[in-house]
Amino acid sequence: RAPRKRWRAAIVATALLFSAAPTSAQDKDRVGTELRAHTRDELPGLRDAAKKSPNDPATHVELGIALAQSGELELAEAEFDEAVGLAPADPATHLKIGAVYYTLGRLDEALSYWHAAASLRRSSSALYNLALAYRRKGMIIRAVTLLEELSKLEPESGLVLFQLADGYVRAK
Repeated sequence: RAPRKRWRAAIVATALLFSAAPTSAQDKDRVGTELRAHTRDELPGLRDAAKKSPNDPATHVELGIALAQSGELELAEAEFDEAVGLAPADPATHLKIGAVYYTLGRLDEALSYWHAAASLRRSSSALYNLALAYRRKGMIIRAVTLLEELSKLEPESGLVLFQLADGYVRAK
């Protein structure tokens, strides 16, 4: 049974949410790191860009995303490894790669990259993404803990409050 404090917080969060609640389940589950959709036609250009700028981690991430979206997962993972090798201390690189794995349903890999991003910089995106992945894995208490931390960073965020209220209800 959840403590009274959590129930009161859930009620307050729910009251604040009526005007800010997500409009669909898809909005509720959207990770905080947006990925650009690529088409197969873009792959040659992205491959050329990676050859011309072999030391640019962002180019390798975008090529990896395009490869993953095209179903070429082994090649995508090689590009992600290259990007992390070039920018191991860049949280944005870890966030995007984690978002690809989350989209593919590979939650453990997503969590690994997002934990790396959060250890580099405790950002809203990293915390939100971690909370969603833990919720999807059924680890509601862990998700709620991260959302509570996030709500301190973004106390006015309707989406965060919605997720937090939802987590309190699920954790009962």
